[in-house]
Amino acid sequence: MLVTARRASAILYNLLKSIKDDRAFLLPASICPIVPLTFLKAGRAFEFVDISPDTLVMNSSETLRRLRRHRGRYAGVLFVRAYGAMFPMEELFRAIKEIDPSLLIVDDRCLTPPEFDAADEDTDVVLYSTGVSKYADIAVGGLGRIRDGIPYSVHATDFREEDLLQLTASYKRAVAERVQFNYVDSAWLDNRPLGMSNSKYERVAADNVRDIREWKKAINAVYAENLPGDIQLPSAYQNWRFNVFVPESDWMMKSIFSQGHFASSHFASLQGIFSQGPAAMHAENVGGRIVNLFNDRHYSPEKAFALTRIIREHVKEACCVNK
Repeated sequence: MLVTARRASAILYNLLKSIKDDRAFLLPASICPIVPLTFLKAGRAFEFVDISPDTLVMNSSETLRRLRRHRGRYAGVLFVRAYGAMFPMEELFRAIKEIDPSLLIVDDRCLTPPEFDAADEDTDVVLYSTGVSKYADIAVGGLGRIRDGIPYSVHATDFREEDLLQLTASYKRAVAERVQFNYVDSAWLDNRPLGMSNSKYERVAADNVRDIREWKKAINAVYAENLPGDIQLPSAYQNWRFNVFVPESDWMMKSIFSQGHFASSHFASLQGIFSQGPAAMHAENVGGRIVNLFNDRHYSPEKAFALTRIIREHVKEACCVNK
């Protein structure tokens, strides 16, 4: 079944409200804050799992250990394709189902190009986004492919733009200051219909993917050729944006912005902010050092080249300082 909404988080919300199972989900500790916020709005429990330093996704061994040790405690697992990297996860998904076939597997591919007709034998729900800053950015839209037999219905919510802006400022402040976030429900989730047919949505999204793919390829080539190879993430992680792993990333970000350029960091560990408990070590380390460089229509090969000069200088200075 294909479902659409204005945001992928609205699809997740509808799914969580439709499932008659109040047990917790496992989520990766480094995840977009909108995901745990959606769980909170739906009144659903969740626990964080640290990521693997090798793959940057939810640690498979720890996920399976928890599911085996606490059989019957969990309703499912939400797996995120970190930085839009797509590599085979069938082995993990099958192992999860072998522990308990009723465990729901949600495959969050919101940073990858949307696929409307792919077959997913090992997942129950696949989520895509075409909102602002996603791979296919048409400023609006979420897509869900849901396996037959899984309950799903729209649970209408009120929406006020000012509530979303207030919530966004609040959780960003908590993440920046590394303090516990106190959720207060409001009309922040836009759960209105997408406003276009599935066929039109697919056509618009496909056109956008086709146009942006070559643009990203050209800008990524500039980054790849002009940045030190040892700070670049593997190519699988360089589709949504171009990601680098650098020392003193906060210092570098200030330098980038002061010279009229842009970059961002994703995603900080949310353990201790949206939940109690000790820090997720690998998520903490990665969240503080990975910076993603823009490769969308707001950037150009010329601007990308100028940005590489700033980054090279930063890496050189940071290495000298840390010696």
